[in-house]
Amino acid sequence: MILVRQRYSYVFLFLWIFIFFSCQREEIEHSFADGDFDPEAYRMYQSRILPDSLLPLILEKNKLAHDKHDVDQEMMLTNILVTRSMLSGEYEKGLGLANQFLQGVIQKGDSSAVFQAYYNVGRLYYGQGLADMSLDYFLKAAQYPMSEKEKCHIYYAIGETSRSSNTVEGFHSEEYYRKSEEIAYQLNDSDAIDSACFGLSQVYYAGFDAYKDMFTPMTKGRRDSLTYSIDLLQKGLRYRPESKISHAALGLNYCALGELDKAWEHIEYSVEACLKIPDQTPIGLNILSSYYICAGRYDEAIAASEESYAFAEERNKKGDMCNSASQLYYAYKYKGDARKALEALETERRLVKEIEKAERSLKVIAGQIEHNTRLKEEELHLTQVKETFFMRIAFLLFVACLVFLLLFIFIVRLNIKNRHAYKELVKRSREWAAGDNYQAGIKNEGEEAEEIRTGKQYPTESDRELFEAVRGCILRDELYQDSTLTLGNLSKMMGVNRVTLSQAINRSTGNNFNTFINEYRVKEAILLMESDRSKPPSTRHSMEQIAYDSGFNDRISFYRAFKKSTGLSPSDFQKNL
Repeated sequence: MILVRQRYSYVFLFLWIFIFFSCQREEIEHSFADGDFDPEAYRMYQSRILPDSLLPLILEKNKLAHDKHDVDQEMMLTNILVTRSMLSGEYEKGLGLANQFLQGVIQKGDSSAVFQAYYNVGRLYYGQGLADMSLDYFLKAAQYPMSEKEKCHIYYAIGETSRSSNTVEGFHSEEYYRKSEEIAYQLNDSDAIDSACFGLSQVYYAGFDAYKDMFTPMTKGRRDSLTYSIDLLQKGLRYRPESKISHAALGLNYCALGELDKAWEHIEYSVEACLKIPDQTPIGLNILSSYYICAGRYDEAIAASEESYAFAEERNKKGDMCNSASQLYYAYKYKGDARKALEALETERRLVKEIEKAERSLKVIAGQIEHNTRLKEEELHLTQVKETFFMRIAFLLFVACLVFLLLFIFIVRLNIKNRHAYKELVKRSREWAAGDNYQAGIKNEGEEAEEIRTGKQYPTESDRELFEAVRGCILRDELYQDSTLTLGNLSKMMGVNRVTLSQAINRSTGNNFNTFINEYRVKEAILLMESDRSKPPSTRHSMEQIAYDSGFNDRISFYRAFKKSTGLSPSDFQKNL
C-alpha cells in the first residue's frame, strides 16, 4: 500500500508506476506480448500490475483531466482503465469510460486522440468477442492521422477482426495483414512482424481447430495450406522466438499433419508460458487439450478442458468457458462417451446464448455510443457554423463580387477589343476582296531589291507577262469556281509548260498554285456573304453552299483558306459584317 498526500498523490502515483514497470519490464513483455492483438498497447498501458487501492485515485485523476480538457493526460489514464477493464472482464465499465473520452475528443476536434478513442472502443468489443462491432470502430480509427507504428497495429487489428467477422470486410483480412507486415518490416518491429505472420497463417489454416479436423481425410489443398501456414509461423518466430501464440499455432498445425513429435516442443513452450499468467491459463489448458485430442489421449484432454472451464468460470470468462466446453464435447465424442459429449454440447450452446445475450446488451450500449457521438459531432458542427457563419459569408461575398467585377471588366474590354479587331479585319478583307489586282503576291521594286540582297528569286519580265495572262484568264472565265481546277489543267489551257507556269506564279505572288487560286475563292466567298446581307435569313447561303459555290471541295479546306487569308473564320467574318 502506498500512502500519499492529496497534494503530491498524482506525482507519486506515476512515479510508483514507473518504478514498478521498470522492475517488471521483462516479465510484462513476456506475459502480454500475445495477450492481445496489440501487444504494444499492453506494454505501454499495463494496468494489471496496479493494486485495486489505486483505482479510485486513477478514476479521480481521469475525471479531473476530463474536466480540465487535458486530452493527453485523459488519454493515458483512459487507456490504463480500459486495459484493466478488459483484463477484469468489466467491459461495460470500460465502454462507459471509452465513450466519455470519445465524445470529449470529438468535441475538442483532436484527431490524434479521436484515433485512440475509437481504437479503445474497438479493443473492448474485440475482447468480448464481438468482431463485427469491433471492426466498425477499427475502420473508423483508421480514417484519422496516426504514426506508422499505430498504422501497423490498426491494420493488424482490422485483419484480425475482419477474419472473425461475418461482414463483407471479412474477405479482406489477408490484405490488411499484408499491409501490417509491410510496415512492420519497414519499422524492423519484430513483435509486429510476428503478429502479422501469425495472422496470415490463420488465413490459410487455423491450427486451433486442428482437433475438429483430425478425422477429416487429408487432401492436397489442405496439406498445401497447412504447409504454407507453418512457413509463415516459422518466419514470425525467427523474429520473435518467445511468441507463445505462434508456438501454439505452429504446434497445432503439426498436429493436423500428424507430426506429434514436432508439435509437442511448441505446445509445451506455449502452455508453460500461458500457465504463468492467470488470465491466460484457460487458453494454455485449451491448447494442451487440443494436443491431447489430436494425440488420442482423451482422458488427459478431458482433464485439461475441465480445469480450463473451472478456471474461466471462476473469472466469468464466458468465451474461454465456451471454448473449453467445445473441446470437452470433442474429447468425449472421440472417446465414445455420447452422454457426456451431449452434456458438453448443451453447455456450449447455453454459453453461446449467454454470449449472444451479452452481445445484444453491448450492441445497445454501442448504439447509445453511436447516438451520443453523432449528437456531439452535430453539436460541434453547429457551434462552429454559428461562430464563423457571418464572417465566412461576408468574406465569400466580397471575394465573389470582386472576382465577378474583375471578370466582367475583363470580358467587356476583351469583347470591345476583339470586336474592334474583327471589324478592322473585316474592313480590310472587304477592301481586299473588292480589288481587281492580285496585290498580296505581287512585289514592288523595294521588295525586289531586298530579295536581290538576301539572295531570293524575283519575277522576270516573262514571268510577269505569263502571270498577268493567267490571272486575266482566271478572272475572265471565273476558273477559280471550278473545284477540279489543277495546275496541270491550267497549264494545258494556257499552252505553257507546267513548271514554267508554277515558277511564274510563285515568283510573282510568293505563293504556290493552290494558295493563289484559294485567294480568289476566298474573295468570291466574301462577295457572296456581302450579297446575303440584304436578303432574308431564310434565303441566305449556308456555309457549305458558300464553300462549294466559291470553288472549294469541302468545308474544312474552305475554313482553313479563309482563316489564312482574312485572319477570321467564315462564321466570325459573317457575324461582324
